[in-house]
Amino acid sequence: MNPKGPIIGITMGDAAGIGPEVIAKALDRPEVYGLCRPVVIGDAKRMQKAAQIAKVSAKVKTVAGPSEAGFRHGTIDTIDVGGIPEDQTMTTGYGLEIPRGLSLLVAHNPNARVAGLEEFPRDQWPNVRVVHWSFDLMVSSGMLLLTLALCAGVLWLKYRRLPDDRWLLRGLVAAGPLGFLAIETGWMVTEGGRQPWIIYGVMRTRDAVTPMPGLVVTVTVAPGEKVAAGQKLFALEAMKMETTLYAEKAGKVARVLVKPGTQVEVGDLLLQFEG
Repeated sequence: MNPKGPIIGITMGDAAGIGPEVIAKALDRPEVYGLCRPVVIGDAKRMQKAAQIAKVSAKVKTVAGPSEAGFRHGTIDTIDVGGIPEDQTMTTGYGLEIPRGLSLLVAHNPNARVAGLEEFPRDQWPNVRVVHWSFDLMVSSGMLLLTLALCAGVLWLKYRRLPDDRWLLRGLVAAGPLGFLAIETGWMVTEGGRQPWIIYGVMRTRDAVTPMPGLVVTVTVAPGEKVAAGQKLFALEAMKMETTLYAEKAGKVARVLVKPGTQVEVGDLLLQFEG
Protein backbone atom coordinates (compact mmCIF):
# COMPACT_ATOMS: atom_id res chain seq x y z
CA MET A 1 0.00 0.00 0.00
CA ASN A 2 1.10 3.52 -0.77
CA PRO A 3 0.23 5.51 2.41
CA LYS A 4 0.60 8.80 0.55
CA GLY A 5 -1.19 7.73 -2.59
CA PRO A 6 -4.41 9.55 -3.55
CA ILE A 7 -7.68 8.11 -2.30
CA ILE A 8 -9.67 7.09 -5.37
CA GLY A 9 -13.42 6.53 -5.15
CA ILE A 10 -14.64 3.98 -7.70
CA THR A 11 -18.37 3.97 -8.45
CA MET A 12 -19.67 0.48 -8.97
CA GLY A 13 -21.91 1.43 -11.89
CA ASP A 14 -24.90 -0.63 -12.98
CA ALA A 15 -25.28 -3.55 -10.59
CA ALA A 16 -26.95 -5.56 -13.37
CA GLY A 17 -23.96 -5.08 -15.70
CA ILE A 18 -20.38 -6.35 -15.63
CA GLY A 19 -18.92 -3.25 -13.97
CA PRO A 20 -18.58 -4.90 -10.53
CA GLU A 21 -16.69 -7.87 -12.02
CA VAL A 22 -14.31 -5.55 -13.89
CA ILE A 23 -13.63 -3.63 -10.66
CA ALA A 24 -13.07 -6.85 -8.70
CA LYS A 25 -10.48 -8.05 -11.24
CA ALA A 26 -8.73 -4.68 -11.31
CA LEU A 27 -8.48 -4.46 -7.51
CA ASP A 28 -7.10 -7.98 -7.35
CA ARG A 29 -3.88 -6.66 -8.89
CA PRO A 30 -1.33 -5.70 -6.18
CA GLU A 31 0.25 -2.96 -8.31
CA VAL A 32 -2.96 -0.92 -8.07
CA TYR A 33 -2.36 -0.38 -4.34
CA GLY A 34 1.13 0.89 -5.07
CA LEU A 35 -0.33 3.71 -7.15
CA CYS A 36 -3.37 4.78 -5.12
CA ARG A 37 -5.74 3.96 -2.27
CA PRO A 38 -8.97 2.71 -3.89
CA VAL A 39 -12.40 2.43 -2.28
CA VAL A 40 -15.52 1.21 -4.09
CA ILE A 41 -18.80 3.14 -3.76
CA GLY A 42 -21.79 0.90 -4.36
CA ASP A 43 -23.32 -2.31 -3.02
CA ALA A 44 -21.04 -4.48 -0.87
CA LYS A 45 -23.24 -7.54 -1.38
CA ARG A 46 -23.09 -7.14 -5.16
CA MET A 47 -19.32 -6.65 -5.01
CA GLN A 48 -18.97 -9.86 -3.00
CA LYS A 49 -20.93 -11.71 -5.68
CA ALA A 50 -18.80 -10.06 -8.38
CA ALA A 51 -15.61 -11.25 -6.67
CA GLN A 52 -16.96 -14.81 -6.66
CA ILE A 53 -17.98 -14.63 -10.32
CA ALA A 54 -14.61 -13.15 -11.32
CA LYS A 55 -12.86 -15.82 -9.21
CA VAL A 56 -10.60 -13.35 -7.43
CA SER A 57 -9.08 -13.97 -4.02
CA ALA A 58 -9.90 -10.51 -2.64
CA LYS A 59 -12.53 -10.25 0.09
CA VAL A 60 -15.11 -7.45 0.26
CA LYS A 61 -15.19 -5.34 3.42
CA THR A 62 -17.98 -2.83 4.14
CA VAL A 63 -16.69 0.49 5.49
CA ALA A 64 -18.50 3.67 6.51
CA GLY A 65 -15.92 5.86 4.80
CA PRO A 66 -12.28 6.16 3.71
CA SER A 67 -11.18 6.58 7.33
CA GLU A 68 -12.17 2.96 8.01
CA ALA A 69 -10.62 1.54 4.84
CA GLY A 70 -7.39 -0.44 5.10
CA PHE A 71 -6.36 0.00 1.43
CA ARG A 72 -4.60 -3.38 1.42
CA HIS A 73 -4.33 -5.82 -1.45
CA GLY A 74 -6.66 -8.75 -0.82
CA THR A 75 -9.47 -6.60 0.60
CA ILE A 76 -11.92 -4.55 -1.46
CA ASP A 77 -13.08 -1.70 0.77
CA THR A 78 -16.68 -0.82 -0.17
CA ILE A 79 -18.94 2.00 0.98
CA ASP A 80 -22.61 1.00 0.79
CA VAL A 81 -24.72 3.73 -0.83
CA GLY A 82 -28.53 3.76 -0.97
CA GLY A 83 -31.00 1.99 1.26
CA ILE A 84 -32.83 -1.31 0.66
CA PRO A 85 -33.26 -3.10 4.01
CA GLU A 86 -33.15 -6.91 4.00
CA ASP A 87 -34.94 -8.39 7.02
CA GLN A 88 -33.50 -11.88 6.66
CA THR A 89 -29.85 -10.85 6.47
CA MET A 90 -30.33 -7.73 8.64
CA THR A 91 -28.37 -5.66 6.14
CA THR A 92 -29.13 -2.55 4.08
CA GLY A 93 -28.15 -2.84 0.45
CA TYR A 94 -27.12 0.41 -1.24
CA GLY A 95 -27.09 2.12 2.17
CA LEU A 96 -25.28 5.40 2.77
CA GLU A 97 -23.61 4.97 6.14
CA ILE A 98 -22.94 8.08 8.23
CA PRO A 99 -20.49 7.28 11.05
CA ARG A 100 -22.16 7.91 14.45
CA GLY A 101 -25.07 9.54 12.63
CA LEU A 102 -27.81 7.60 14.44
CA SER A 103 -26.25 8.28 17.84
CA LEU A 104 -26.26 12.00 17.09
CA LEU A 105 -29.84 11.86 15.80
CA VAL A 106 -31.22 9.91 18.76
CA ALA A 107 -29.16 11.16 21.71
CA HIS A 108 -27.23 14.19 20.36
CA ASN A 109 -24.13 12.30 21.49
CA PRO A 110 -21.77 10.69 18.93
CA ASN A 111 -20.80 8.03 21.49
CA ALA A 112 -24.33 7.07 22.55
CA ARG A 113 -25.33 3.43 22.11
CA VAL A 114 -28.39 2.75 19.95
CA ALA A 115 -30.05 -0.67 20.22
CA GLY A 116 -30.54 -2.39 16.86
CA LEU A 117 -33.54 -4.44 15.72
CA GLU A 118 -31.57 -7.64 16.25
CA GLU A 119 -31.96 -7.04 19.99
CA PHE A 120 -35.76 -7.31 19.75
CA PRO A 121 -37.97 -10.34 18.97
CA ARG A 122 -39.01 -10.58 15.32
CA ASP A 123 -42.69 -10.30 16.23
CA GLN A 124 -41.97 -6.80 17.56
CA TRP A 125 -40.44 -5.50 14.33
CA PRO A 126 -42.27 -2.92 12.21
CA ASN A 127 -42.29 -3.05 8.41
CA VAL A 128 -38.63 -2.07 8.05
CA ARG A 129 -38.73 -1.08 4.38
CA VAL A 130 -41.79 1.15 4.74
CA VAL A 131 -40.30 2.95 7.73
CA HIS A 132 -36.86 3.26 6.13
CA TRP A 133 -38.11 4.60 2.80
CA SER A 134 -40.58 6.94 4.50
CA PHE A 135 -37.74 8.41 6.54
CA ASP A 136 -35.61 8.80 3.40
CA LEU A 137 -38.43 10.62 1.60
CA MET A 138 -39.11 12.85 4.60
CA VAL A 139 -35.47 13.90 4.96
CA SER A 140 -34.94 14.27 1.20
CA SER A 141 -38.02 16.50 0.89
CA GLY A 142 -36.86 18.67 3.77
CA MET A 143 -33.34 19.01 2.38
CA LEU A 144 -34.61 19.98 -1.07
CA LEU A 145 -36.87 22.64 0.43
CA LEU A 146 -33.99 23.90 2.57
CA THR A 147 -31.74 24.08 -0.51
CA LEU A 148 -34.32 26.17 -2.37
CA ALA A 149 -34.69 28.48 0.62
CA LEU A 150 -30.90 28.95 0.78
CA CYS A 151 -30.76 29.69 -2.96
CA ALA A 152 -33.49 32.32 -2.56
CA GLY A 153 -31.62 33.81 0.39
CA VAL A 154 -28.35 34.02 -1.54
CA LEU A 155 -30.08 35.71 -4.48
CA TRP A 156 -31.73 38.22 -2.16
CA LEU A 157 -28.42 39.06 -0.48
CA LYS A 158 -26.79 39.49 -3.88
CA TYR A 159 -29.44 41.64 -5.59
CA ARG A 160 -31.37 43.04 -2.59
CA ARG A 161 -34.72 42.36 -4.18
CA LEU A 162 -37.30 39.59 -4.29
CA PRO A 163 -35.66 36.70 -6.23
CA ASP A 164 -37.31 36.21 -9.60
CA ASP A 165 -34.78 33.93 -11.28
CA ARG A 166 -36.65 31.75 -13.76
CA TRP A 167 -35.06 28.46 -12.65
CA LEU A 168 -35.60 29.27 -8.98
CA LEU A 169 -39.27 30.01 -9.61
CA ARG A 170 -39.62 26.76 -11.55
CA GLY A 171 -37.97 24.92 -8.70
CA LEU A 172 -40.35 26.48 -6.18
CA VAL A 173 -43.36 25.43 -8.23
CA ALA A 174 -42.02 21.88 -8.66
CA ALA A 175 -41.27 21.69 -4.92
CA GLY A 176 -44.82 22.65 -3.99
CA PRO A 177 -45.91 19.11 -2.98
CA LEU A 178 -42.72 18.41 -0.99
CA GLY A 179 -44.01 19.99 2.22
CA PHE A 180 -47.08 17.77 2.15
CA LEU A 181 -44.92 14.75 1.25
CA ALA A 182 -42.57 15.44 4.17
CA ILE A 183 -45.50 15.68 6.61
CA GLU A 184 -47.16 12.49 5.38
CA THR A 185 -43.97 10.41 5.28
CA GLY A 186 -43.02 11.74 8.71
CA TRP A 187 -46.38 10.54 9.98
CA MET A 188 -45.70 7.13 8.39
CA VAL A 189 -42.33 6.96 10.16
CA THR A 190 -43.97 7.73 13.50
CA GLU A 191 -47.00 5.47 13.16
CA GLY A 192 -45.31 2.66 11.24
CA GLY A 193 -42.14 2.73 13.30
CA ARG A 194 -43.89 2.01 16.59
CA GLN A 195 -45.74 -1.03 15.27
CA PRO A 196 -46.86 -3.49 16.54
CA TRP A 197 -47.41 -1.29 19.63
CA ILE A 198 -50.10 1.31 20.22
CA ILE A 199 -48.52 2.04 23.64
CA TYR A 200 -44.97 0.71 23.63
CA GLY A 201 -44.56 -2.28 25.95
CA VAL A 202 -48.13 -1.99 27.22
CA MET A 203 -50.68 -2.53 24.44
CA ARG A 204 -50.37 -3.89 20.91
CA THR A 205 -52.24 -2.32 18.01
CA ARG A 206 -54.39 -5.41 17.47
CA ASP A 207 -55.60 -5.22 21.08
CA ALA A 208 -56.61 -1.57 20.71
CA VAL A 209 -58.92 -2.09 17.71
CA THR A 210 -62.48 -1.05 18.59
CA PRO A 211 -65.32 -2.54 16.50
CA MET A 212 -67.46 0.19 14.96
CA PRO A 213 -71.14 -0.49 14.22
CA GLY A 214 -72.28 0.15 10.65
CA LEU A 215 -75.50 1.32 9.08
CA VAL A 216 -77.11 -0.44 6.12
CA VAL A 217 -77.54 2.18 3.38
CA THR A 218 -78.89 0.12 0.48
CA VAL A 219 -79.97 -3.46 -0.13
CA THR A 220 -79.83 -4.45 -3.81
CA VAL A 221 -81.10 -8.06 -3.66
CA ALA A 222 -84.32 -9.74 -2.56
CA PRO A 223 -85.28 -13.25 -1.39
CA GLY A 224 -85.52 -15.72 -4.28
CA GLU A 225 -83.24 -13.65 -6.52
CA LYS A 226 -80.35 -15.30 -8.31
CA VAL A 227 -77.09 -13.40 -8.01
CA ALA A 228 -73.82 -13.72 -9.93
CA ALA A 229 -70.33 -13.73 -8.45
CA GLY A 230 -69.20 -10.15 -7.92
CA GLN A 231 -72.75 -8.73 -7.88
CA LYS A 232 -73.42 -5.90 -5.43
CA LEU A 233 -75.43 -6.98 -2.36
CA PHE A 234 -75.27 -4.18 0.23
CA ALA A 235 -73.80 -0.77 0.90
CA LEU A 236 -72.81 -0.10 4.52
CA GLU A 237 -71.71 3.14 6.13
CA ALA A 238 -69.42 3.49 9.16
CA MET A 239 -67.58 6.60 10.34
CA LYS A 240 -68.86 8.47 7.23
CA MET A 241 -67.21 5.92 4.94
CA GLU A 242 -69.27 3.71 2.65
CA THR A 243 -68.34 0.08 2.02
CA THR A 244 -69.87 -2.07 -0.68
CA LEU A 245 -70.34 -5.81 -0.16
CA TYR A 246 -70.29 -8.13 -3.18
CA ALA A 247 -71.23 -11.78 -3.66
CA GLU A 248 -68.22 -14.07 -3.52
CA LYS A 249 -69.93 -16.67 -5.70
CA ALA A 250 -73.13 -17.22 -7.64
CA GLY A 251 -76.22 -18.42 -5.77
CA LYS A 252 -79.86 -17.89 -4.92
CA VAL A 253 -80.86 -15.64 -2.02
CA ALA A 254 -82.92 -17.45 0.61
CA ARG A 255 -83.39 -14.64 3.15
CA VAL A 256 -82.41 -10.99 3.55
CA LEU A 257 -82.10 -10.26 7.27
CA VAL A 258 -81.58 -6.49 7.17
CA LYS A 259 -83.11 -3.43 5.50
CA PRO A 260 -81.90 0.14 4.83
CA GLY A 261 -81.41 1.93 8.13
CA THR A 262 -80.57 -1.24 10.10
CA GLN A 263 -77.57 -0.90 12.43
CA VAL A 264 -75.26 -3.91 12.28
CA GLU A 265 -72.36 -5.06 14.44
CA VAL A 266 -69.29 -7.14 13.64
CA GLY A 267 -70.36 -10.73 12.98
CA ASP A 268 -74.03 -9.96 12.26
CA LEU A 269 -75.66 -12.09 9.56
CA LEU A 270 -76.98 -10.01 6.66
CA LEU A 271 -78.41 -12.61 4.29
CA GLN A 272 -78.53 -16.34 3.63
CA PHE A 273 -78.17 -18.26 0.38
CA GLU A 274 -80.08 -21.42 -0.42
CA GLY A 275 -78.21 -24.66 0.11
